[in-house]
Amino acid sequence: MQVILWSIESGEWGQYSHQSVDQMLARLVSEIQPHDIVLMHDNSSKVLLLLKKLIPILIEKKHVFVDPKQAFPCVYKY
Repeated sequence: MQVILWSIESGEWGQYSHQSVDQMLARLVSEIQPHDIVLMHDNSSKVLLLLKKLIPILIEKKHVFVDPKQAFPCVYKY
């Protein structure tokens, strides 16, 4: 197993957990940059709602989703 750290948190847990899904969405849309890795936890009901809204927006903005093996070939060479 390889460790890959995140660069931006979605906010469903931790510092932004008080935010609504729409507030998280607005923050992420304004902050996400190319090559960011978004931290999301699978134990929050907000995550699925957030993803349903966020992914189409990122696709429209021409962001590309890649497998970590594509993004970090040096890490996965073994």
